[in-house]
Amino acid sequence: MNKKGSFQDLMYLVYFALFMAIGIVISQWIFSGINDSGMFTQDFDVDNRSQQLADQFESNVFPAMDSMFLITFVAGFIIAGFMAFRLRSHPAFYWVYSIFLGVSVWLAAVMANIYTRFMEDSSEVIADMGLSTHTVMTTHIMENLVMYTLVLGVILMFILYSVNKQESFGAI
Repeated sequence: MNKKGSFQDLMYLVYFALFMAIGIVISQWIFSGINDSGMFTQDFDVDNRSQQLADQFESNVFPAMDSMFLITFVAGFIIAGFMAFRLRSHPAFYWVYSIFLGVSVWLAAVMANIYTRFMEDSSEVIADMGLSTHTVMTTHIMENLVMYTLVLGVILMFILYSVNKQESFGAI
């Protein structure tokens, strides 16, 4: 794979964050619905082992999904930074990147509002399932997505338009 960094990496990270956060909430909603429906408490399950395993899965996997979101979000930041080191850019494109950064911050605000609206519209369901205790980091990241996008964009701008990065890091 010979992928070099690009301006669009910032937008890809914002899209990925929204889709992964909503996917986590929906998957938790689906599994909680299955678990609460009594599907695992069948007549032939004498010691109720299947319900215990489902409850154990719910108590272990849901917090792990929140941590997985945090890890993949931070990894996306790091990968975007490393890929930006491989990109050679002329300082004349600084203004183009500044406009693109503004568009990316606007897009992050839209994505954060979509997530907030999704969580508000399904607040009764989320409260019934107790998802608010399982998605603390995901909610924090999505509420502050604009700030994180701006910080990453500025860091990428410094990396992309640094003067001596080719000589100091051996980029080709």
